[in-house]
Amino acid sequence: MSQTWTKDAVDRHNAQVLAGRLKNEASANALPPAASDDMPTCPKTPKLVATPQIASQSEVLSEKRLQIQLCQLLSLKDVTALTPRFGKKTRMNTGWPDMTFAWRGKPCVWEVKVRTNTLTDEQAAMLDKLKREGWFVAEIRSMEQAFEFLKEV
Repeated sequence: MSQTWTKDAVDRHNAQVLAGRLKNEASANALPPAASDDMPTCPKTPKLVATPQIASQSEVLSEKRLQIQLCQLLSLKDVTALTPRFGKKTRMNTGWPDMTFAWRGKPCVWEVKVRTNTLTDEQAAMLDKLKREGWFVAEIRSMEQAFEFLKEV
């Protein structure tokens, strides 16, 4: 047996739902997200985890922040970037760069590094291989380098 709602009942219900949402948002001091939920390619903020492989959490956070900024830059230019999960083992080839995308129809990859971090042997070998295959390759350490790369390609 279906229930029939009057216009007043529907309006009251919608007002209660809206009031509940506003109350929940206000209590949590919720701010609108920087990127929409339909952008699965941009990584989320990392959790701080103490592991012997990580020399400094601040370096990890800096690299993560730079990746997020680069992802947002590409998104503003209406470019979708593929990024493996940060700090997680993936099924991608060993040494595969941090960001893969096409810029004006050209295949591009960026390996993101900060401060004194250097490429691993596997990363260097993969970047060399991709260059030989015709990919546009860069080691990106700042937003300025990213802008320059996009201008040159």
